[in-house]
Order: sequence, then structure tokens, then C-alpha cells
Amino acid sequence: MRRSFRAASVAALAVVAALLVPGTAYAAPDLGPVLPSLPASGSGGGVGDDVLNTLVATACDGGVPLTAPAWFQLPAGTTGSVFARARVVVQTMSSPDVLASTRVAIVDVSSETVLSCTGSPASVPSGHTAAAVVRVAAAEWSTVQATCGELGLCPSPAEVFVDRGVGAPGNDDVATATVVPSLPYTTTGSTALATDDGPDTFSSCAFAGGTVDQPVSTAWWRWTAPADGYLTAAATATTWSPCTGIADADPAVPPPAHWFGADDRARPQFPVVAGRSYLVRVAAEYDITDALRPLQTGGPFTLKLSFTVGPGPATDLVAAASAPDALTVSWQPPASSSSSSPVTGYDVAFARSEPGAASTVRHLAADETSTIFAGLALGYYDVTVTARSAAGAGLGVGTTGVLLAPPGPPALLLRSDSPGEVTASWLAPVPAPFTEVPDSYVVTLQDTAPGSAPVSRSISAFDALRTTFTGLVSGHSYDVTVVGTSSGAGAGTPSTRRITLESAGGTGPLAGVPTALVRRGDRSVTAIWTPPAYTGTSGITAYRVRVFLGTTRTLVRSAVVSGSRRSAIIGGLVNGRAYTLDVAAVNGAGAGAVRRSNLVTPATRPGAPVLGRAASGAPGGTTSASITWSAPRSTGGLPVRGYVVTAWRYDRAGHLVSARTSSLRPAAARSLVWSLPLGWYRFSVRSVNAVGPGATTGRSAQVVSR
Repeated sequence: MRRSFRAASVAALAVVAALLVPGTAYAAPDLGPVLPSLPASGSGGGVGDDVLNTLVATACDGGVPLTAPAWFQLPAGTTGSVFARARVVVQTMSSPDVLASTRVAIVDVSSETVLSCTGSPASVPSGHTAAAVVRVAAAEWSTVQATCGELGLCPSPAEVFVDRGVGAPGNDDVATATVVPSLPYTTTGSTALATDDGPDTFSSCAFAGGTVDQPVSTAWWRWTAPADGYLTAAATATTWSPCTGIADADPAVPPPAHWFGADDRARPQFPVVAGRSYLVRVAAEYDITDALRPLQTGGPFTLKLSFTVGPGPATDLVAAASAPDALTVSWQPPASSSSSSPVTGYDVAFARSEPGAASTVRHLAADETSTIFAGLALGYYDVTVTARSAAGAGLGVGTTGVLLAPPGPPALLLRSDSPGEVTASWLAPVPAPFTEVPDSYVVTLQDTAPGSAPVSRSISAFDALRTTFTGLVSGHSYDVTVVGTSSGAGAGTPSTRRITLESAGGTGPLAGVPTALVRRGDRSVTAIWTPPAYTGTSGITAYRVRVFLGTTRTLVRSAVVSGSRRSAIIGGLVNGRAYTLDVAAVNGAGAGAVRRSNLVTPATRPGAPVLGRAASGAPGGTTSASITWSAPRSTGGLPVRGYVVTAWRYDRAGHLVSARTSSLRPAAARSLVWSLPLGWYRFSVRSVNAVGPGATTGRSAQVVSR
């Protein structure tokens, strides 16, 4: 019936074509590119024709016409069971994504028969032409197309993957793992249609390049170790890249940490214990942080397993500096619950970490679990410890030891912003070969007057490399010392400088430091303070407020106010520029000590954005209208956090009916497509910064939501 329908359709179309254009023949269906030999993949695809598309729609989609069909012709001579996978990718605002409604069918074009609607295995008759067709649900396709033109987030060409396969392997699940009777063992198989399962506690190709990998299309084997030793598993394939994984069959037993090498990839030898069972997995892996799972997740492979008897690897290996020229290497015996291969001794290999360096090997007894290497130069050293038994050597475990010099001297700078204050700032020591980088710094201030006690502070190397001492004596001299310290080498070389504070005018003690708060305003800052607890021998007569550019000593503004005041407004500043303030109490002896405030940035509300074009929605789609805009000419001195759009709805007579305000749009947004009820609308836009909403634009031209 289908072939007669095709014949009738072709004949009718041929007659019409001949009447319109003499000599025109009916075109063959566009089956797209011919895929290479299987397994094969392709992108793009042809459009088919009305007959084939109607055939698939009737058989697979309840008669709903196909949306954006993409046809791919299978290689000539393809016969037997095949399966297909497909996807259509669209770039979202954050990352690529796959259209969820993407489906693929396998069609026998010669007999006009749908063999599979889901891409699941189907048998292609000998001598017939077959094709795969990718399609997407109409609703999802319409949604993507609605944002394609405006935002440029258009779908990529359809992709398809076709391979031979009948079904999942018998050892697809952990519960049905193939039992390996003895080693060595070699087998072949295919994971092309295997599902995903098994423990997530191990992954043979995980962590490479900082990714987080997920195994897919898994096949499983189970083996019980006859003695302590090492299991090696390796899978090879010609059409894909399989990853082998090994884990203890008991899920409570994690894989040994030393199984991963320095490049964070799994080592080929996995330590096993006599009597325990182990799982071996062959799978494909992909980075789960990438939204695009590969279409080909498996295929034919060859698996080889082998076993070597030997003691387990040494544990808790450490190489630590025990003297300026010595490293102490220590470890613990293998963590084995079996005595089938007892340790008879250890081999310790030691060499400088550089190409061509000679290696020293020490042979130690079974009860020796540490050794010292002395007379060493500064630098890095590689250490490998291997346990030995009567059956042979086990797996070597390595680490790196380091001998570094203490940190060098920091570059120290002292300054005084007032008679009662000293600020010490410094730069990290100049890097030198094999020298420790400081973890922290110890800063010590010492009044040179006899009997004065030193004051010390510890500053983390991750903090600002500066500290301020206040409440000091005017006219005195102070020594300040900074020394870098590290956990590996201790205290380094100190730097010391001396500073003499300026003498204050008048006589008697100065007042203490007021406690001040700072608030920003429009081209101004407001300082609010509380009097110091100590006012000196005379009462406070005034307060001095100084404004500096950023954290520099560049004075921008200053003011002196009455001693009864508790606040001051300093104007004439620039919005968007950062400043710091200090407030000093003044008595008969002069201005007292000060403490710089945090940075404060004067600012005001932003100006109005530049209104762009308002547009009516596309007929026949979701009822909507849109508006565009540009950033305001003035941000008020602070970055724009976002935009708020208001839609003003009018009736036919032009009377305002209602207003609707959007949520805060992102700072990078320059347009909004808004789903609105049917009606007439004008738009206005406001920009927002940390101070608040700014000025509103005028209202746009009237458009229609449709």
C-alpha cells in the first residue's frame, strides 16, 4: 500500500510538473549525506520529502507533521541490526544545551517502512536503502526560534550517530558481572548499547584537567584475588576510547589514594588482597560539567586482565626536612589484611628532582620504616619506597621532599600620618631559588626610650602587607622590625628601620583616637564620630577632619569644626572616586592620633537610560511586545546593577488602564521581550545602582502585544 501510495504520488506530481515546465521530472527524496562505514556520525541532513515525512509522522508521532526533519542515508550495503542516537544543540545564555524533544527514527526507504521510532536496534533487510531521520517537537522548536533572531541563540544543525548493535551486553549491570575464573584473561565485547550503573567511588579517567567525569555505557566483570598482589586491567578499541576501572566489590572500601599517579590518572596496577573480590569496569567517560554528552558512548573493545603476586604498597609515606641539609623519610607497612605475601624488606630510592640525576637505593629490613639522607644541598628530591616479599617486589610509592632556605628580608617602608601614629608597609622578599615563601610576617614595634616593652603582631601573607600602630608618644623614636616566617623553614632574615614622630605643638598629652563612621553622599562624604575615651590634660577644643585620595597621603579636603560637634559633611568631591578619612581630636597640645577609615565612594542615583525601539510581538506567537535601551550617560559614580522596565497599558481611546513593572534585569541587558496580555502598550526604563533607582525615561511609542 505504501509503495503504491508513493507511485501514485510520484505520478500525480510528475503530471503537474510536466504541465508547468515541460521536461521536468519528479525529484527524488533528499536523504542528506551518505554516512561513512559504521560506526559513523554526521551533521546537517536532508529534508526528505512529503511522502517519507508523512510516513514517519504517521508511524511515530500520531500524524503530527515533522518539525525540521534532518535525513541521513546509511552506507550502501548496510544490513542487519543497527541503532541510532541524535541531538540538536542550541547555545543558551550560559552554555550549550540539547533540545529535550530531539528524536530519531530508522526508516527502510526502499520499502517505505519505519523500522524504529526511537533509534533502538532495528534490522535493515539486505539490498535495501535505509536512513535515519532526526526531528524536534514543534512546541520546543517554536520556543527556540522565538529567541533565535533577537538573541542569536539559534539551534545548530542536527547531529546523528549510527552503529551496529543488537542489544545491551549480558554483563551490562553490576549484578550480572561476568565472573573471571583465572588470570591472565582476555575477552572481547561491545558496550554500544550498555546502560549506566555502578559505584561512583572510582573512575579510571577522572580528575584529568580538573574535570569531573561520569562513566556511561558500563560493562562489568568480577574476580577474587587468590593472593596479595596487583591487578592490571586494560581495554583497547579502534572506534572509541574506553576507560577501565577497578574497585573493591565491597562499596565501603574506597580505592587506595596511591592508585592515582602524579598526573591524577589511574595507575595500571591496582593493589588487591587475598580472598577479596574486585569489580572491573569498561566504560566511556565524559565531563559532567559539559552539557553535551557524547553521542558515541561505547562500542567494540578488547579487555585484558593480568595479576602479579607481591606485597601491598607502603602507606603514609613522608619526606620531611629534619635539618638544614637533611631529609627524614618515614612510612608505614602495607595495609593488608592477608599474610599471603609478608614483607621481607624495603627498597628506598632517592634522587634529586632534575633530569639525569643519579639515584641512591637503600635496602632495609622489614622492621625498618624510616631512614635519613644527610649532607644535601637545597632543592627538591624524589623518594620511592617499595615493599619486598619472597614472591617479589610490590608497587613503589613515591613522594617529594624539599629543602628550602628561610625567607629573605622584606622591603620595609615606614610613615607617620600624625604625631601619634606609625604605619609599616612592606613587600615580600625577592624570590630566590630554593627559598621559602613566607606564610606570615611578624611585625615588632619598639620604643627606643629605656624600659619600653616591644609590641608584636602577626600578619598573614594573604592579607594586606601593612599595619598601623596608634597611641604613640609624640617626639619619640621607634624601631620597627618585619620578618617573614614559613611553616617549612621558620623565621627568615628580618628588616629593621627607625622612625621619629613629629612633636606636637603646645605641651601635655594628646587626646586619644575618636571612633568614626563614614557615609557617602552626592559629591560628598559625612564623618560621624564619638569622642575619644582619653582627652589629655586639657579638654578637646576642636576636631580636624581630613579627606585623602584613596589610601594615599594626597590630601584632598580638610575641615576643623567645634569640639562640641559630632559630625561633619565634606563636599567638593568627585562621584565614583574612592577616598579615606581620618578624624583627630584637638586639645591644647595639638591634634591627637588618628586612624584611617575604610574606602568610601561618593555617588548618587544613575541617570535615565537612553530609550531605544519598542516593537509589537510577532503575529501568531505568544502574545508579547519588546523594548530596547542603552546605558545611561551618567551612572552616578557606581556601576549600574540592572534595569527596571515598566509597561503602561492603554485602551483603544488612549486612556491609561494599568502599569506593570518587571523584575530587575541584568546590568548587561539591553532589551526585554515581555509576554503581555493583548493590548496597547508604551514602555519606560529606569537604571539602578547601589544608591537606588535613577531617573525614568520618557514613554516609548505605542506598540501592540500580540
